[in-house]
Amino acid sequence: MKAKCDDCGCDLLKECRVPETGSYTDLLPGTGLFRPAKFTIQVCTQCGRVYWWVQNEDLAKVNKSAQFKGK
Repeated sequence: MKAKCDDCGCDLLKECRVPETGSYTDLLPGTGLFRPAKFTIQVCTQCGRVYWWVQNEDLAKVNKSAQFKGK
């Protein structure tokens, strides 16, 4: 994960894994009903910029989702 913010250069908080459940279900749609994709976030301690990453083990789920197909 990243150590510094791309915008202001300040430190980023330690990453946090967020399950794709509850109110998060719209963020990675079509990635599974019982074991949907998860993501990791980091937040800048100064400007508040948020970085989001789909976890490596879940990239295939996103690639298969009809919601993320290119034109």
